Amino acid sequence: MVAAADNYHGGLYVSTDGGLSWEGSTAAGFDSPVRSITEDPADSRRLYLGTTSEGVYRVQLLKSLALKEPG
Repeated sequence: MVAAADNYHGGLYVSTDGGLSWEGSTAAGFDSPVRSITEDPADSRRLYLGTTSEGVYRVQLLKSLALKEPG
């Protein structure tokens, strides 16, 4: 699984086929431009996203969907 963030329009995108196709995050209301993204060293399906105006998000990847969690 590959994840990428959009630092212009906002959002998180996930690919399960090595980047050939992408699916946008299903997290409602998450549309802030993402300036940084890092993987949790203890859990490769958990990402931390630094946004322009909404602070930091902790995201847990489930199959091809990304769900927003408080954080």
